[in-house]
Amino acid sequence: MALGKSSRRLVGLLIVVFAVCGGCGPGPYPPKDTDQELNFVFAVSDAKSGDRLDMAVVLAPPWDRFVAIAGGTTDAEAQRLLGFPFPLEEVSPIKRPGQGSTVVLANGSGLGGWFPVFVGDVSLRCLVGRSFLADNSTFVVHDEPGQRFLWQDDVACAATGSPPPPVP
Repeated sequence: MALGKSSRRLVGLLIVVFAVCGGCGPGPYPPKDTDQELNFVFAVSDAKSGDRLDMAVVLAPPWDRFVAIAGGTTDAEAQRLLGFPFPLEEVSPIKRPGQGSTVVLANGSGLGGWFPVFVGDVSLRCLVGRSFLADNSTFVVHDEPGQRFLWQDDVACAATGSPPPPVP
């Protein structure tokens, strides 16, 4: 059965909407912020062990808090960390502990952006479960055999059992 002219237009419109918004996240939350994700991954991969990365420079506004949330965290736990609801379990591809973290860039009491960080790119396990204000979000790049970490100056990382890296 052939489609009429108006039916073809409707199908065409639906295809365009799906093509433009196929990656749109559920609910009022936007999909991951690919630009921020790429800025982050490139800055970390270009850094040398011991370099300091200021997230306020690496990641574009609007955000005032950097929050790294571990894989396997529930929506309720994410809400306690963020201070606002965020459907982490639904939108983040990081589902299990050890798989990576989800970075949420909070802006006041709302969402500024979010993106996943897979362990293969960099481990944030020394930062998870903590909220860092933009003016206190400089992290040190540290390499250990087979893994790159970010952590904050002078804070031992219980996840690795390691002391903080030396500050250059």
